[in-house]
Amino acid sequence: MAKPKSNSLGLSGYAAKLGELASSLSALSENIITEINSNRQYESVETLGKIVRKARKEQKVSLQVLAALSGVSLGTIQNIESGKGSPSLKNVNQVLNALGKKIWVL
Repeated sequence: MAKPKSNSLGLSGYAAKLGELASSLSALSENIITEINSNRQYESVETLGKIVRKARKEQKVSLQVLAALSGVSLGTIQNIESGKGSPSLKNVNQVLNALGKKIWVL
């Protein structure tokens, strides 16, 4: 009968490998959670943009007029409506106020 190969790692070697695997798994989990949260944030900004665009169009207000009424630049409003970037709460509030909307309604 063949004798099984002995493993040179020993108990302390296995413990060290297990620690490395746990560390790698923890880092992977953090990356996945960060990616999920990033996607959720993107979806929230995208939804906000749809709400702003819908309110603006319902009121038949052009982007230029909304920029003048809100004091927010045309480019920033375009970014909000298209879901790009992370608009400041101040800019979002100014745009929504110009449209007669409140943030808490969202």
